[in-house]
Amino acid sequence: MSHNCDDSLEKLYLYLDSELDKANTEHIRTHLEECTDCFVSFDFEKRLKRVVHDRLQEKVPSHLLDKIKTAINEAETHSPGAII
Repeated sequence: MSHNCDDSLEKLYLYLDSELDKANTEHIRTHLEECTDCFVSFDFEKRLKRVVHDRLQEKVPSHLLDKIKTAINEAETHSPGAII
């Protein structure tokens, strides 16, 4: 693995989150176009991030939320101040 690979993979999440400046973004984009190994890592992380994001957007059924709230309230009643 080259220095460019190490640098690109170190900044991968910043790149995915669009938190890098223009120069670093372009540097990583160019590297990903040239390096198959890093592109595979990038592509996996990008797809994983998308799946996690999509799953977090799903609605939790209200009956399940009610059960969770009840369980928390019961736990607090039996053990006030306990960390659940």
